[in-house]
Amino acid sequence: MGEVVPPPRAAVALLDWFELDRELVLVLERPVPCMDLYDYIQMRGGTLQEEHARVILRQLVEAMREVHSRGVLHRDLKPENVLVETGSTSPRIRVLDFGCGCILRDGPYTECYGTSQYTPPEWFLSESYRAGPSTVWQLGVVLYDMLCGDQPFNTRREIIYEEPYIRDQLSRRKTHTHRNTQTDRHTHRQTDRQTDRQTDRQAGRQAGRQADTGIHRQTDRQTDRQTDRHRNTQTDRQTDRQTDRQTDRQTDRQAGRQAGRQAGVQADRHTHRQTGRQTQEYTDRQTDRQTDRKTDRQTDRQADTDRQTDRQTCSLSSVLQTVWIC
Repeated sequence: MGEVVPPPRAAVALLDWFELDRELVLVLERPVPCMDLYDYIQMRGGTLQEEHARVILRQLVEAMREVHSRGVLHRDLKPENVLVETGSTSPRIRVLDFGCGCILRDGPYTECYGTSQYTPPEWFLSESYRAGPSTVWQLGVVLYDMLCGDQPFNTRREIIYEEPYIRDQLSRRKTHTHRNTQTDRHTHRQTDRQTDRQTDRQAGRQAGRQADTGIHRQTDRQTDRQTDRHRNTQTDRQTDRQTDRQTDRQTDRQAGRQAGRQAGVQADRHTHRQTGRQTQEYTDRQTDRQTDRKTDRQTDRQADTDRQTDRQTCSLSSVLQTVWIC
């Protein structure tokens, strides 16, 4: 949804819109009571008085000027796209259905959208048209429909070559040498067009019902998709949780194994250290013992040497004393 720009005075207000996957739902204003201009004309005998038609046409011209001032070209003006508010003595019109509209520009248009009976003749002659003249042409066709109860033209050939039939009751009537022939042809044409309009309206209503059904189906599909996405999200979360748990378990096992290995390495180092210490102590003891033994042996040898020296000295003293006495 987005910000709604204030509508032109004579255009149906856009209240809100919703973007679906393949559709755009527009929420439009609907004045009550109201009806489209086609039904409004039919309820008043199939035609409108000139004063009555002038009031409606004036509002249509003002509406188109305001729409053009907003930079928009409608391109599909016809009684079915004009809404008439019937709640007051003076009718108030609203323009609706901008589905064929486009951005207004000064240059010619080379693509034609809308209803063929309201297409300007320059499109059939040169396949191009301008915004202003084409809008004036469609306003003229709507005015003719209000005054005469039918469209002035129905085919491409009629739009290019034929002149419209003018009723005698109009204030400015056009004399024609083949009035009776035109009257008969106009009667047949009017009957055929009314039948075509009724068929088109029934088809439009049927299409609207199908569109409503499609919108409901689209809404149901969106609800189902959201439900599936919610379920998939929950499933993904559970899967992620299980995966995280398994990963944590594997990490803990690996950490335990690594800690065990490190503990084993430390134990081995400690054992090697103790073994080295014990070996060093044993070696030191053996060395000390061997040193003590060597020292004792040397001490004993020195003692023996001293004893022998003492003995020799005593023997010599005895000899000397004996010699002295003699």
